[in-house]
Amino acid sequence: MSDSIKIARLFGIDIELHWTFILLLLIVAFGGLLFFILILSLFICVLLHELAHSITSKRNKIKVNKIVLLPIGGISVIDTINIKPRVSFKIALAGPLASIVLGLFFGLITLITPKGIVTYFFQSLFILNILLGIFNLLPAYPMDGSRILKSYLEEKSNEEYATRKTIRISKMLIYGIGVFTIIYAILINTSLDNKTFIIFYDFIILFFLYGATKSEEELLNLKKITKNISIERLVSKNFIIVKKISLERLYKILVRYGPHYYIIKRDHGYKIILIARNNNIELKPIKEIPYNRGVVDTLIDLSDYGIGIVTKGHKPIGIVTAQHIETFLSLHEMRYKRKFINNR
Repeated sequence: MSDSIKIARLFGIDIELHWTFILLLLIVAFGGLLFFILILSLFICVLLHELAHSITSKRNKIKVNKIVLLPIGGISVIDTINIKPRVSFKIALAGPLASIVLGLFFGLITLITPKGIVTYFFQSLFILNILLGIFNLLPAYPMDGSRILKSYLEEKSNEEYATRKTIRISKMLIYGIGVFTIIYAILINTSLDNKTFIIFYDFIILFFLYGATKSEEELLNLKKITKNISIERLVSKNFIIVKKISLERLYKILVRYGPHYYIIKRDHGYKIILIARNNNIELKPIKEIPYNRGVVDTLIDLSDYGIGIVTKGHKPIGIVTAQHIETFLSLHEMRYKRKFINNR
């Protein structure tokens, strides 16, 4: 079962709410009507931020799978295969620019509205959107600024150098903010409770940023030790392409060939055939992966699918699952480390 619920479709892009976001709305409802409307309006702005990413992607002929709204913000799930650095730069920059433009728009409204609760509401949206735009420009993972910096560096060098340099800058920024937070909390003239809150809140954000940076570093290291291994080497041949689907035909194929993945080809891509609990045949989209794709990049591509069909010249050559890749990467990493230790 999916962790998110589809609520709309805008510009050909599915908009989904993660179940934790629904929980957040229920919690903030206890804060009063104005606070609830303010939080809801802020996440509409977050949606517009993500739409800026997605629409820029589509204009550059990059497939956008969906947008998922979370309590911490939003995620645009796009096809990461063969994105050029210059295009990646544009996509990453579009979101923060959209937030800053929204902030300036609310700022102008604040200037023309009479003082009162309406002015306070638009003033809050002005500040929050400007902060959202600036915060996302920080060159720290997983902020848009890290992708902007990485794309800029990759245009002038290569992906590995650009990623490693961005990770280093991300860590330096996180440590710097941490030190600044402690110094600021010591010097600011306020109560101990306020100082504790400032440090606690900032360090929650910093732990989140550090976790994302560490994950990116681990992915980079995995890419390095698997750089000569393409996904073609990990495919399973236990699949059958079915041209027509019916319960009777599926039954006959299953009896004849045994346990396989059964795939049906449609004009807009491949789908895997599933038997639902209500005894109906269901078709679930699966990711098409080029045969020369790296194993780590393939795992990232499958994060929203779980399974992919590997093609060579658009001809299916095998099936690969995220679970299979994760198992391979774990074993390969252990083997690499043991070999490295033995050679010291």
